Amino acid sequence: MKMPIIKNTVTNYIRSAVLLFEGVLVARWIIAFLGKESYGLWTLLWSLFAYALLLEFGCGVAAQKYTANGLYRQDPGRYSRMISTIFTFHCLIAVLLGLITYACSFFLGSITRITDPEKLLYAKNCFYAFGLSAVLLFPLGIFQEILVGLQKIYWRNFIVIACKLLELAGMLLIFRIYDDLLPVVVYTMALAVLSYLVMGACVMYLLPTLRLRLQLDWEIMKEIAGFSGFVYLSMIGRLILNKSSRLLISIFCGLESVGIFQLSSKAADLCMQGVSQYQENISPITGALHQRGRHLMLGRIIIGAMRWNSFAACALMLPAGLLIDPIMMVLFEVSDPFINYLSRLFLFSMYLSAVLRNIPHSYFIMSERHRFASWIIMVEALANLILNIVLLWLGAKVDIVIWNSLLIKIGLCVVVIIPYLLKCLRISLAGFLLQVLVQPMLAGLPVLLYILLLQRYTAWTGWTMLLVGGGGSLIIYLAGMVCLLPKAVVHKYRRKIAKLLQLP
Repeated sequence: MKMPIIKNTVTNYIRSAVLLFEGVLVARWIIAFLGKESYGLWTLLWSLFAYALLLEFGCGVAAQKYTANGLYRQDPGRYSRMISTIFTFHCLIAVLLGLITYACSFFLGSITRITDPEKLLYAKNCFYAFGLSAVLLFPLGIFQEILVGLQKIYWRNFIVIACKLLELAGMLLIFRIYDDLLPVVVYTMALAVLSYLVMGACVMYLLPTLRLRLQLDWEIMKEIAGFSGFVYLSMIGRLILNKSSRLLISIFCGLESVGIFQLSSKAADLCMQGVSQYQENISPITGALHQRGRHLMLGRIIIGAMRWNSFAACALMLPAGLLIDPIMMVLFEVSDPFINYLSRLFLFSMYLSAVLRNIPHSYFIMSERHRFASWIIMVEALANLILNIVLLWLGAKVDIVIWNSLLIKIGLCVVVIIPYLLKCLRISLAGFLLQVLVQPMLAGLPVLLYILLLQRYTAWTGWTMLLVGGGGSLIIYLAGMVCLLPKAVVHKYRRKIAKLLQLP
């Protein structure tokens, strides 16, 4: 079975870099050409419509799973009915989303605190443009999930990259002609719809037997709901995990503490972007191999993926933790020891997620163990929520909130998640520890020594320490990684990368 893992992963990194670059430029351009008020409206609209994803109810992951399982080959008619049912359900949700948009427009003045009638009308027009695009994009989103299920992630990435580059070029032209946010919104949303339509055309090309119709099969809907309902439960759990801490800190400690908490998480978030691009391959691979009964191969791939994530996490997060002082100074002009201490805690928490949580979660979801995966996330979310309320009510500070989350995560990984994963994959604990934890940590020891020597014998700070320390650490870690990995693995990936880059 051919799996374009390298191509998918490399294009994921390129897509992330383009999105980061585009986000920075768009923010700077809107502020420079239209002012901070327009930028505030822009970010608010994006934030509001991001919550529309909660109306997806996990059906997109269901489409990805049925595609990865190869149902389009085994039973094209049933596959078409399933995809048509999901598409039709999303069309109905899109109509509901349009009605919600219209209803919310009457409260836009309260949300934005705009009192000027002319400005409020302008904000409503932008809001309607966002709402209309959300209505169109919602059902079309199924196509990118199908591409992921087909392991054509790189197709999706090429489309997104082209769209974002066109978006930047068009926005710059609009800013030169118009002194107005509305044309920017319309152009951006039109490009987004176009990109989804192109993905749809790609799906129809790859799956000529797919017959997409507006039809709702209730028997199939019940079957889909048995899977997507638990995926949706996972989404709610992740929302509680990611958002509740900030809200509770705001209630008990004030906005300044929320700012400290948010700032402290930035370095870990950036590192996670560098680590997580490989993970998207796991879901379609798991679905395909599990359906075919190739459990031994799947076990090797899951452990290999966790080992890769562990190497990548160590390569980025170990130097980041040791160099957090210059990182925070260079990126955010912050030199607060307490914020740096919190940043290290966040880095360790993200390391645990990258190494022990994310890959197993994808495996559980796509191997008919979605109930287990969903309940684990809900238990973690509720434990965090309840204990944070109690601790903050008793007078705990921000660091205790992070420690609480960290200890709950460690407990669940050690006691529940990893033992169950090893049982499912039939892999020994010793082999798991050696490949996933010991080898990446051994590769990190020279990095630890290198940075400690730099800090001991130089007075470098800021960019100098960041470039010399970070760049040197990456080279040293890669060398250690090559020495520790099996030679066959090194040669295999070297051949794949050379083929991808068309090198001799």
